[in-house]
Amino acid sequence: MALTEGATAFLATISDGDGADIAVPSVYPGIDAFQTHAHAYFNNAATLCRGTHAHDFAIFGALYCIRHGLELWLKWITQKQILSRVLDAIHSEADLDAILVVAQDGCTGKQKAARKEQLIHALCVLRNVEEGIVYPVCHEIDISEDFARKCLSSVEVNEHRLALVWPISVHGHDLRALWTEASGFIEEGYPVARSEASYTGVGVPVHPDTIAAACELLSTWDPTGDGFRYPCSLSGDWYLELPPLNLAQLGNFAESMESTVLAYEQDT
Repeated sequence: MALTEGATAFLATISDGDGADIAVPSVYPGIDAFQTHAHAYFNNAATLCRGTHAHDFAIFGALYCIRHGLELWLKWITQKQILSRVLDAIHSEADLDAILVVAQDGCTGKQKAARKEQLIHALCVLRNVEEGIVYPVCHEIDISEDFARKCLSSVEVNEHRLALVWPISVHGHDLRALWTEASGFIEEGYPVARSEASYTGVGVPVHPDTIAAACELLSTWDPTGDGFRYPCSLSGDWYLELPPLNLAQLGNFAESMESTVLAYEQDT
């Protein structure tokens, strides 16, 4: 959608100027997009905790960034596990129906239908690209279940290609539920992540027990992901009053989670 004259002028204002520090606020799409955003949010939280004297104002952003960073990171781990299982099914030459069963494992209702639609769309796009059809047309033609079935025998499917066109949706904001889904991977990978961190110098990853405790606490304070962004719910209920917190300790945890994200990235 084309910008209005006012919006275009405002964009120029925030993009130009002496000493402008221009940054790309997002990442390229792919399997590690959620992980990269999680890294960014933990970094933002640590910066808020270290770089301000307005403690009462910093706490809202710091808690939100930590909570959202955890959510993104846990969803990234779940995405990696789903993608791995689907690729195993594809490479074992399973038919589309069997692959969809693997992809939809744990989904219910609309989530199940959405996961099916997204994977079919992704397979069709891969086939289109191999046929020389470029963006955005590759997302618009020959998108059907029948076409996807033909793709399986004629398209090279690997992790990075499939992840580029299949943004795996992981629903929900409940940190406890997300932890349950991702905890096995985190606990199993902790010794390797810790060992890798000692070689790469990214910092010691947080122990899984501490991550579980953080998920429990933050989920109790903010079960739906709104409590650190709004003072009350849509129904008019005030959110739980927070106890006194130490901003330095909160910053320490954010920095440790930033190291954790990097350590598990090395492991995967």
